Amino acid sequence: MADNSPEPALLYGLNDRPAPVRTVLYALQWVGFTLTQIVVVPIVLGPYLGLDAAGTAELAQRVFFFVGLGSLLQVLVGHRLPIVEGTAGMWWGLFIGLGSMAAATGKPLATLRTDLELAMMAAGAVTLLLGATGVIARIQGIFTPAVTGTAMVLLSIELSSTVVPKMLGLGFPGEAVQLPAAAVGVLTVACVAAVSLFAPRYLRSFGMLIGMTVGWIAFAVWGFMAKDAPWAASAAASALDTGPVRALGFPWPLAWGAPTYDPGVVLVCILTALLLTAQQIAAIHVMEDAVRGTPHPATLNRSLMVTGLINILCGSGASLGLSSFASAAAVVNLSGVAARVPFVLHALLMMAMGLVPALALALTHLPEPVANAVLLVAAFQLFLIGVRQFAAMALSQRDTFVVGAAVLSGTGVMFVPDAALAPLPSVLQYIVGSGMMTGMIIALLVERLLPEPGKSR
Repeated sequence: MADNSPEPALLYGLNDRPAPVRTVLYALQWVGFTLTQIVVVPIVLGPYLGLDAAGTAELAQRVFFFVGLGSLLQVLVGHRLPIVEGTAGMWWGLFIGLGSMAAATGKPLATLRTDLELAMMAAGAVTLLLGATGVIARIQGIFTPAVTGTAMVLLSIELSSTVVPKMLGLGFPGEAVQLPAAAVGVLTVACVAAVSLFAPRYLRSFGMLIGMTVGWIAFAVWGFMAKDAPWAASAAASALDTGPVRALGFPWPLAWGAPTYDPGVVLVCILTALLLTAQQIAAIHVMEDAVRGTPHPATLNRSLMVTGLINILCGSGASLGLSSFASAAAVVNLSGVAARVPFVLHALLMMAMGLVPALALALTHLPEPVANAVLLVAAFQLFLIGVRQFAAMALSQRDTFVVGAAVLSGTGVMFVPDAALAPLPSVLQYIVGSGMMTGMIIALLVERLLPEPGKSR
């Protein structure tokens, strides 16, 4: 007879201390998850900022270091939750857009880089003040289940639209599916699913780590057996193209030079920081739900102050802006581990990787099919989190219009070509170009403006 007794929601709560070996393994699982989220960002971004191989490698070091530092500060003195402070998609999307516009208008990319240093520091200062003044307590009520659910569902869709093609080997190289790469991706997902669903309870929490390990081994074996295959040759070439790097550490502060002022760049970065505040609130709410807690205004204030401080440091350190990753809740939901101790160790390991170039460069070559397969599993969890948020609503006819307008409009703009947004002001391009931000804004507006039937406003 099957045992239908419910399992505990969490294997380890926030204040629990797993055994040392488990702590190390959970920390490595967090490191693997964090790397899948951020590892490709500096490599993709480098050419848009005019960075050579050495400059891109140093940017990767700084990203790793500040991601670790931001996560450490948040879990110790900020929101005190196991939420990764990562390179928010809106930040690196903004940097890419500004780099493309600078190249098109003839603005030197070296000047744009120093503009970004000052703009990031200004955006961080605004976020810090927002938390210090306590204004956030007055607006957090607008982030209802409809808004939070929309954010999670659209984030999962945005992730899947990117990671599924990469998991199948598209662009690795060429635009056709590479069957060996696809097989590695599918094997990784299947392994995570098998461990997470059917392994003994104490092993289920290692599902993502085991899946990544199996996928990486399979990738290496198939690459060795098919050295002449285009996808294997491409991976080998990528791994060798590291360029010169420093023996230890990275230049700081102001690695890109003395800050310069461009009012347009400053304005866009401040607006981006304000929009990401909504994403950060959603991330805290989702993680509080995952750890069975209740968000408090003081928690949000501390979190914003830490985010502001770390983004000031990122600006002075010539790095990307950071924001809380809501997808971290997927790791807690999947593993059942919310303990702070492994998360702190993971943050310290990320900082160490930023200081030791050899470690950072080695991990920038996590196979794309494996990395994206793990991200797809995280997207599964995010989608379910969003659905649960919707399930908490009354799901009345009015809710149909709120949720439907937000989710379907946000999904729809993901299919709008970038060129079609060119006539819009640059600020709107960055907002409309993100399906998640578009959906969240629509949910906020429709829920506030659409009255309940039979009630006057």
